[in-house]
Amino acid sequence: MTSPAMQQMLDEFAILKVLQRYSHGVDRCDRALLEGCYWEDATDDHGIYNGPATGFVEFVIPLLLKSYSATSHFLGQSLVTVSGDEAAAETYVLAAQRVSDQSRPTMNMLGGRYVDRFERRGGEWRIAARRLLVDWIQNLNDGQLPQGARGPTLDLFENGARDGTDHGSILYRQFLARGQD
Repeated sequence: MTSPAMQQMLDEFAILKVLQRYSHGVDRCDRALLEGCYWEDATDDHGIYNGPATGFVEFVIPLLLKSYSATSHFLGQSLVTVSGDEAAAETYVLAAQRVSDQSRPTMNMLGGRYVDRFERRGGEWRIAARRLLVDWIQNLNDGQLPQGARGPTLDLFENGARDGTDHGSILYRQFLARGQD
């Protein structure tokens, strides 16, 4: 028998794993991973999109692929409250988005919070309703460095990919195939 405190920790951990999978899925434009974070009847209000979560996934992946050459979602603290088979979670997020237009390299930075209602169905936690609250946005022209300064360039590093060849995605799928999450 699991103690109530241990069950609370297990539930919170399962919810945090969903939040992590969402960030990975959106940054890698992984449709299946994103869809698996939401219940089929879930809703998502991202401001620029408000409706069924399935529609959000269909909306956001083409938008990201067209508008941004890369995105990185960083999750901060999460305040999770579980009540039976429902939970509320507020999670801080920083999103960095590199605009695809190479004639004027720009980074969009966004600070906000995901406000989620989770449900546990069949022992599994997923998002039932999500709302993005944006606290600030900063656009940076990253092609401008101080006189004489040189910044790192992408060719110095292994680059991420959105087509399934990204090393992190490959490793994740390998372990997922083993039944580990």
